Amino acid sequence: MAEQQIESLGRYKLQRVLGKGAMGVVYEGLDPRLNRKVAIKTILVGNLDEATARDYSKRFAREAQAVARLNHPNIVQVYDFGEEGEIAYIVMEYVRGKELKSSFDASERFEIGTAIRLMTELLGAMDFAHNAGVIHRDIKPANVMVDIEGHAKLADFGVARISDPESQTGATQAGTMVGTPAYMSPEQIQGQKIDRRTDIFSAGVILYQFLTGQKPFQGGGAWTMAKKIVHDDPPAPSSLFATVSPGYDRVVARALAKHPDKRYQSAQEFSNALQRVLDGRSPEDLEEASPERRIDDDPTVAPVTSEDEQRGSEVELEFWHAIKDTDDPEELELYLEEFPQGTFLELAQNKLAALRHPGGQAGFDADQARAKQADQERAQREAAARAKLEAEEQAHRAAEARARQEAEEKARKIAAEQARRAAEEKARLEAERLAQLEAQAKAKREAEEQARREAVAKAKREADEKARREAEARARREAEARAKREAEEKARREAEEKARREAEARAKREAEEKARREAEAKAKREVEEKARREAEEKARRIAEEKSRREAEEKARLEAEAKAKREAEVKARREAEEKARREAEEEARRIAEEKARRKAEEKAHLEAVAKAKREAEEKARREAEEKARREAEARAKREAEEKARREAEEQARREAEEQARREAEAKASRIAEEKARREAEIRAKLEADARARRESQQRAMREAERKAIRAAEVATRREAREQAERDAEEAAAREAREAARLEQEAWEKRVAAEKAKLAAETAAKRAAREKVQREHDERVKLEVEGLLKQQKAPAGPAPAVVLPASKSPKFLSALLGKLAAEKPPTPADLYEKALALERSGQVPEAVNLLKQAANANNGAAARRLGEIYANGAVNVPCDPKLSIRWFSVAEALGEKVSRAKGNT
Repeated sequence: MAEQQIESLGRYKLQRVLGKGAMGVVYEGLDPRLNRKVAIKTILVGNLDEATARDYSKRFAREAQAVARLNHPNIVQVYDFGEEGEIAYIVMEYVRGKELKSSFDASERFEIGTAIRLMTELLGAMDFAHNAGVIHRDIKPANVMVDIEGHAKLADFGVARISDPESQTGATQAGTMVGTPAYMSPEQIQGQKIDRRTDIFSAGVILYQFLTGQKPFQGGGAWTMAKKIVHDDPPAPSSLFATVSPGYDRVVARALAKHPDKRYQSAQEFSNALQRVLDGRSPEDLEEASPERRIDDDPTVAPVTSEDEQRGSEVELEFWHAIKDTDDPEELELYLEEFPQGTFLELAQNKLAALRHPGGQAGFDADQARAKQADQERAQREAAARAKLEAEEQAHRAAEARARQEAEEKARKIAAEQARRAAEEKARLEAERLAQLEAQAKAKREAEEQARREAVAKAKREADEKARREAEARARREAEARAKREAEEKARREAEEKARREAEARAKREAEEKARREAEAKAKREVEEKARREAEEKARRIAEEKSRREAEEKARLEAEAKAKREAEVKARREAEEKARREAEEEARRIAEEKARRKAEEKAHLEAVAKAKREAEEKARREAEEKARREAEARAKREAEEKARREAEEQARREAEEQARREAEAKASRIAEEKARREAEIRAKLEADARARRESQQRAMREAERKAIRAAEVATRREAREQAERDAEEAAAREAREAARLEQEAWEKRVAAEKAKLAAETAAKRAAREKVQREHDERVKLEVEGLLKQQKAPAGPAPAVVLPASKSPKFLSALLGKLAAEKPPTPADLYEKALALERSGQVPEAVNLLKQAANANNGAAARRLGEIYANGAVNVPCDPKLSIRWFSVAEALGEKVSRAKGNT
């Protein structure tokens, strides 16, 4: 029946021809009952012999029924099937769009994101079909439709093999090698048993075309191409296009593996690997563990049947029909190589000899006539040999049937062992990769530590040089300070200019990104998918930006709290604009410092805290030891005094020593408690950040679901814009709420810290006043005792006359000794701390600076802020402590400049 004479099939009206295939014609039709367009695929069973036609019609109906159950958004839906005269037909969904083949033929290149999306949609359709027991067997661009919304739809299951759950046999095409040669797997070309992995190989060929624009296997003839598919490996995509990530090379290589066991075992596994590479990860990273599944249990794997045993001869027959009229010697050589005992062996040898004979066909015929007798004898020998082989084959079949169960069991064990070894190898490779990453991280940390030590040493040398210059020319220091302030002001202006330029560049990038999104919006569903990924990327960037803003916001809150304290303590402080600039500078410094130290602090936080506690404990022990030695020296000098004074002095020293140890122990406990609270606060902030990120992700997913629902009742453009607005509003609301909660928490912590600091300062001031009063009382009693030892002379104005044993020299020495025993003043502690710092004893200097600062010495508090802001030998950088001590210094009237990086 000629196709132009067909006007209808069943109730369907045929309108025009959409395409022609090897098995029949595809029409555009109309379903008058539902008034909708349909695509009608026809098969001319009249061209087949009666038995084959009957068998094919039965299989065609069963395939149509099975494919009709494949209700998937990326599979062309089947509505109906039937048979009319010599034509069997299937009625399918009419897809408005074009074949992927037309895009490849036009050398159209796809963006990598679009290509991977189309591939994942295709693989999703394949996985759905495979799980339903359907193998397509003809995956190629001509059978992949791209609709007007940019989504892939798998079509043409006409040669698919369906797993029959009743008979447990797999229906296959009889007498022909189905598929398209350029996209066929090696086992499909060689007529071997196939399963779902043959479709995965074909999908790998399409992925190769997406990445390179060309087929991986090309040749002058179909069988030359088949030889390359069976034996050759294509060049890696990245070797053809440098822009292709090497990760895709590994995915392509595995998908196009010659042996099915080395390929991806499911389309979902293939899709996951592609998505991991698109996300910038290794194809094997974080591969989800799944229960072992033998390929023998796969519903798409047909057991060996008589058709499988005959398939080799059927493939040979198809091969010979394709090359019997060829003039290409290579195709005949390929036949002889693939079928050395083939049925058409002599014909192929004769034709190859005729093509290569120097005398042409005539000379070859003459040679043939001379060799005819020899050929007949060889034919007889070969016939006898074939008969013998057939007898032997028949004898072996029974043995093979008996051993089949044992072989299958052994194959299952071997497969399980191979899976176990593969898992162990994967674990080993993962361990090696982790060890390599750890080694790299360790090398990086060592390099950063070396750089930090060099910076500390350099800072120490600069501090020593500065101290020497100050000792030599104190007057010149003021000029240097002015120059320093000018340099800081210049650095601040440069930082502000840099921030402005970065903001402009960021605005420009955002404008470019927006323009690109608007241009991509022309491709409807494709753009919606891309917009979703961009929204996810935007959410990730928002989370990163939010993390950075959290640090800036934290610094800003601290700066505002500091400015508030400055207004309360010193009414004539710097103007509000200067406070704002300082806060901005501090925020930038904190962000830069945090970005530089984030990885190091996260990995070494506990180690640093431990080192800090050990250093403080060591300093405390050294101070105690030094105080003990000084006490012993004083005891030795005072041994010459009276027993009463020795007892009193000893008691006083013991009381002071006890008070000092208690104060140091209390300070140590306070420091440890504060470190613990800071760790808890940091952990809470990180948990809050994670919670906000998860909330944002949930909001994005909810926005996507809303967008999908809105698309059913409105245009896709309006739905996408509404979804984007909803997502942005939700993210903005959460950001504002998080900022408000964090600000309230920070204000509470600042108030608590302030109250605690005031209480500690008051307690320490009371303790110092008590010690001072006791010392003054002892001096008074000592002097009064000396005065009572002499007699008062007569006269209106008694004078103090010391006996010879109590001369002015003695009294001066006594008063000097008492003065020496007097607790050191905060200024003395500050000077001593500077000396220790210049000598490199920074932890000891920090302890003395803390004592002086707690005694209301503003210079000591300012120096502590500088040390904690920049770090020093055995004293790590601590922005929070820096802020605290700078605040104390300002409260005590010291002018603090934070332009050098003070937090």
